[in-house]
Amino acid sequence: MKAQPGRRFLRYIVAASTLVLLALLLSSSGCPPTSPGSPVAQDPNYRFFFRHVGATAPVLDGLMTGDGGWTGSSRFNFEDGGTVYAAFMHCIAEPDSLCFYFEVEDMSFNSEDVIVIGIHSGAGTNDYQRLHIYPFTTGSAPANGSDLSPSSIEYYDQGTYSSSTGWSFHSAAVPAGVRARVATATGAYLKWSVEVKIPVGAPFNIPASDYFGMYVDVARTDDIDHPTGPADAIVAIQWTWPPERIIGSADEDIYGYVESGTPAPTLWGNASRATTIGNGVFIMSSDISTNQDDPSKISLNQDNIFTATPHNNSANASGTLTTATDVKATFKIANFGLPSPSAWALIPTGGPGVDLATVDPNPTAGADIPPTGTVSLSAGPWHLSVAEAATYAANLHQCVKVELSYTDASTVFFNSYAYRNMDFVTTSSPFERTAQVGTRGYKLAPKKDQHEFILMETAYNTPPGLAWKSKLTGFTTQGKGSYLLRVPHEQDSRLSTTITPPAVKIRSTFVSVPPGTGGGRKAFIRIPVESDQVVTLIAEGSMQLRKSEKGPLISGPNGRDLTANDKERGTKGYLIPDQSVPQRMVGALVGTWDGFKESFFVVGQARSLKVPKGASALSLAINDHTAGYEQHGGKGFRVQVVATPLEKYFVSASSILSRDPRAEYLPIPVGANLPTWIMRGYRSTGKTIIINKTKFNALEYVGSFGYIVKSIGE
Repeated sequence: MKAQPGRRFLRYIVAASTLVLLALLLSSSGCPPTSPGSPVAQDPNYRFFFRHVGATAPVLDGLMTGDGGWTGSSRFNFEDGGTVYAAFMHCIAEPDSLCFYFEVEDMSFNSEDVIVIGIHSGAGTNDYQRLHIYPFTTGSAPANGSDLSPSSIEYYDQGTYSSSTGWSFHSAAVPAGVRARVATATGAYLKWSVEVKIPVGAPFNIPASDYFGMYVDVARTDDIDHPTGPADAIVAIQWTWPPERIIGSADEDIYGYVESGTPAPTLWGNASRATTIGNGVFIMSSDISTNQDDPSKISLNQDNIFTATPHNNSANASGTLTTATDVKATFKIANFGLPSPSAWALIPTGGPGVDLATVDPNPTAGADIPPTGTVSLSAGPWHLSVAEAATYAANLHQCVKVELSYTDASTVFFNSYAYRNMDFVTTSSPFERTAQVGTRGYKLAPKKDQHEFILMETAYNTPPGLAWKSKLTGFTTQGKGSYLLRVPHEQDSRLSTTITPPAVKIRSTFVSVPPGTGGGRKAFIRIPVESDQVVTLIAEGSMQLRKSEKGPLISGPNGRDLTANDKERGTKGYLIPDQSVPQRMVGALVGTWDGFKESFFVVGQARSLKVPKGASALSLAINDHTAGYEQHGGKGFRVQVVATPLEKYFVSASSILSRDPRAEYLPIPVGANLPTWIMRGYRSTGKTIIINKTKFNALEYVGSFGYIVKSIGE
């Protein structure tokens, strides 16, 4: 397969001021009563809600940067675990069309790269339609912003499905109103982006309020050169919605072709453009942490508390933003690396010398999340036993996963789980880490006695031309930044990594936030900033919250849930607003651009932000009420502040940084202005997918892990 020259570039944004993200409902219990009826055959466990455009519609040019028409769009990250995503999509609804935006990081631009969009109006069992969008034509690529030629878009209508032969689709002329444009970037990272518009009228007949069926597959194709690797090293990496439902088959005569291999209708998801449905609750990797200095680390001899901070953007039947009630979190843990499905274990609560009646449960007790707000949910303390300490001594850095659930049928989720798999690193020389790749829970590919993983490394947020160096053992090198790993069935493989970042200066300042900050006697900690800067805050330390007969209540930067302790007070008198349920985040490190008059946000252990225009200072404080501040004790928090200009290579890695924080909520990845190294894993499924008569080994994404460097040579 030859790489085709050129291609265009896609950008990404996130939520509106009422938050955006792609509505993915992963919990099978309880459908919201305000939701439209479910269509025929689709999987009811996956739901996606399109936001609606505001004053302006998206400009169809293949780019999202600077386009206000995408403000408030729904977003779905095709990956999890890391802080930079190799693929994601945004969706928004116009009165007469659905708009999609896709962005993909790639190794090359190829004519077999393809996006598949499936639509089922719900009107009939055979009313399944598909678009195949090929961004690049053989031998050439369109210039930025030019329309794709009709030959680059294929349309199939009136599909029927057989469990024995797959799909039968009729190829037809591309309907009027279907448009697509492509853009490419060839700077620090190869990327391509595609904007697509699909009319809601005939022939798609997408209902205004009821659910319709939807399926999305984004396939990137690569020719990985490794002389000792498998023969089928021509690979197609696929990201899908619903997740983990790739095109391909072990029997290429039936399902292997992209034209006939779309998953069965029961595996499609439900989407809606209803104006009264809110996107609901969501959680990101950066919303998960431990109480240790490194949020991915556990202590062998001290209490470990795990915290998740989900967000809420729910709306009721009238379209009014509303509280998400009784949201719970279940915390799981696995060794740092690429955990397999069976590797996750529940995090214990309690431990030696701990009064089990006082610990936070796993899953947590239910909590209400206010409109456009957050709440902290915690599990712990977990004090390792002697046996557990021996087990974890060699694996202090862990991958922590949070699964959200609910009992109130009116609660809707964007996404119900996330996991954090990134380490913070301080280094003056090459740093060494180990990671584990597991296979338990995966099925062996046909005719294989080992699992095959393709691993790809990428470094971000350092000036172009400055090289990272990596030495990895346990892999077979396939090419630049690409590795092959074979692991026996039902076994784990430990990988050693030695990483040397370039010698860049990370200009930091350190501030102390002592106990009582934010109360009447101690003013906010004020940090000068400039408009459009990127600011990363990393906090460590602890403090006493309340005096008690059983000993002081201790809090880290994430805060503690003191609902029971402060029951008689309710929410009155706290620094942050009542609707944010402040008693569940007592002692949390919080910030504001305007002295907590209108803006505020929870910093916790780590957070990255873009400074809005007009802001000249970032103020930090501790959340509590007036009487609570009087009981504070201990040392408080030490906060590293990294404030940098908005460099182009930051935006290239995380295009959300190009958006306006005054217009929409921007969940910026932690460490967006810090050197970052990520290893992504893809598993060979044993299936093949045939695109344009070329056969590819079908790979599925299995996770990522990596490191954020917060200090070099200091």
